[in-house]
Amino acid sequence: MRPDLLVRILPFVAAYIGVYLLVARRAPLGFSAGRLEVQLLFAGVATPLLFMAAAVAQLWLTRRRGVLNVPANGRDAWCQAG
Repeated sequence: MRPDLLVRILPFVAAYIGVYLLVARRAPLGFSAGRLEVQLLFAGVATPLLFMAAAVAQLWLTRRRGVLNVPANGRDAWCQAG
């Protein structure tokens, strides 16, 4: 038990403590609000690009399979959207 503790577990504990001491601020861990202007800029750029990528992928799949899957009714559409 003792060699296993010293050889395997202790180095990971030391590495964790070292990284924690280097990055002791809250922001890199995701516990801060962040910069709103950067997040809105990313959303403004990424949203149209991701929408177009999804449309291109759907078009490619439709042409490849020869069918287009659509929701059966409104409840099915809401279920898939969730």
